[in-house]
Amino acid sequence: MERTSEYLKEAYKFAAANSTDLSTQIGVILVNNSGTPVAWGANHFPRGVIETPERLQRPTKYLYVAHAELESILDAARNGIRTEGLSMYGTWVACNECAKSIIDSGIIKVVGHKKTMDTAPERLMNNHSDPKNHIFLNIFPPNI
Repeated sequence: MERTSEYLKEAYKFAAANSTDLSTQIGVILVNNSGTPVAWGANHFPRGVIETPERLQRPTKYLYVAHAELESILDAARNGIRTEGLSMYGTWVACNECAKSIIDSGIIKVVGHKKTMDTAPERLMNNHSDPKNHIFLNIFPPNI
């Protein structure tokens, strides 16, 4: 549990430093089997997309802001890192679109906070445990 706490704290720090969506700062790190963080993601405007205050307002921001989970997968791809077998630690529970990318990328474990799972019970990642795809969702209490 100690390493999990470290990874989640790192995800929060990354989100605070890199998220352009100040109302919903989401951060994710991907960790390999030896426990080394290898890729990061934060919700932000995609490269080259002009940020404006209007575009950061709900519901408009949903058209522009790239999600941290997918960004971490793309960060791994940009750096030639295979995602098969990695673990994901994040500050929020993945939306359905990100969940599909997590599953198809071969990530085997997703770790987040219980408080975020409780706010979105309909999400694909909630209670998802499929031995065939080796996805394991692990939720830790919010005191981490």
